[in-house]
Amino acid sequence: MDHVILFGEAGDKIKTAIGEVKKGQRPYSIEQYEQLENAIQAAANVSQEGDVVLLSPGGTSYDAFNDFAERGERFRKWVQQLT
Repeated sequence: MDHVILFGEAGDKIKTAIGEVKKGQRPYSIEQYEQLENAIQAAANVSQEGDVVLLSPGGTSYDAFNDFAERGERFRKWVQQLT
């Protein structure tokens, strides 16, 4: 099963655009979080060794970070803390 984990102000828009799983489609779950740090932890919880986890920002994240560089640095820090 695939998982879609959303966060931030664009989460609702992305969830609406993705829509519900329809019969015959590849199944997936959707979880939504306010903060990137919580989304990273959720991804770690559902992933297994060998899985690919992709951070695919659909927006600017100005609701939580000053810019993309800060978001990237925090992402790196939180991922490294998982191990």
